[in-house]
Amino acid sequence: MEVKSNLYFNFENGEFLDTGEQKLVVSKKKFKDLKSVFLKPEDKNIDDEAVMYEVTGHINDEKAGELNFGVTKIFPGTVNGEFYMTKGHYHEKMSHTEYYWGIKGSGLLVLKNTDGECSVIKVEKNSLHYIPKNTAHRLINTSDEPLVVGACWPSDAGHNYGEIQEKGFPVRVFRSNNGYSIDKITEN
Repeated sequence: MEVKSNLYFNFENGEFLDTGEQKLVVSKKKFKDLKSVFLKPEDKNIDDEAVMYEVTGHINDEKAGELNFGVTKIFPGTVNGEFYMTKGHYHEKMSHTEYYWGIKGSGLLVLKNTDGECSVIKVEKNSLHYIPKNTAHRLINTSDEPLVVGACWPSDAGHNYGEIQEKGFPVRVFRSNNGYSIDKITEN
């Protein structure tokens, strides 16, 4: 007996198709929620209610063996010249890994492992990125269109935003004449 799927996804634009039976969770992050991630968050040109990014996910029960599937869409823009970005996080279960893949737009994936080593990788349509265990990750939109990135991760991985909130990443990405510049942050 043939059964039709209750979940459809458009791999060209990164949007879930509504079948009425999805377990989708949508989270929208506004400027007021993200001020602490920017170097200079005082920008009178941005309304506190402006949505900077949104995550739509098909979320399963938080138990070993289950997977989550989602899409992050980061809108274009800057805060005092620094590109819009996600909060960034480690997984609560540090041994858990993740995959990201570029669907639309272009930007950067910033990785920082627990030893403090940092790398910055270009994300674009069809690029595939493995995020190893013990590694924090953040997406940054460096284009003038939305950056859309797919993700798949263990449903029991959890999100740990605390350490990134406290210590941040050792790089910042700003608009420049060449498109963008990656600036290293020195610790005091």
